[in-house]
Order: sequence, then structure tokens, then C-alpha cells
Amino acid sequence: MNSSNALGFAIFGLSLKFLPVWFPTMMGTSSPESVRSLWMGLMSFVLMAIAGSFFMSRAWVTRGMWAGWAIRPMAAASAARRQAASAPPRAGVSV
Repeated sequence: MNSSNALGFAIFGLSLKFLPVWFPTMMGTSSPESVRSLWMGLMSFVLMAIAGSFFMSRAWVTRGMWAGWAIRPMAAASAARRQAASAPPRAGVSV
């Protein structure tokens, strides 16, 4: 799946969500409990969940790039501290 597919899923899911509101005569009965409107609500949820999971996975992958300039200096400082703590002690000889 790519971004275009996920965007298509999201748009189609939103249209399924609002189709009973925009065109109530297409649902057959006027009750919101009709099988057609329940199916459209369920499929809207499924399509939006697929699109949302794709976009959230992309956001998770690129999270380091968004906050990288804030995380890298802290990571380098903590690595330097760990390296200094694990190094053997130096002799206290001054010249």
C-alpha cells in the first residue's frame, strides 16, 4: 500500500460514513438501524482504520527525523557519559 491508496481508503471511508446523512432515501428505511446503514458504518470504520494504521506507521517510521535534532545530541551525551564511566581510571600524574 502507498500513500495514494491509503488516501483513497480514507476518502471512500468518509464518504461511506456520510452517505446515509447526505442521501437518506438510498438507505431504504428511515431508521438508522437498517442493515444497509449498519454495514456502511462498519465498512467506513474498517477503511478508516486501514488508512489510519498506514499513516500512523509512516509517522512512527519518520518520528526520528522530526525530533532527530533534539534526540541526537542527548543520545551522544549519554553515550559519552557511559563510555567515560566504563573507562579504566587514569593515573593522577601531572607534568
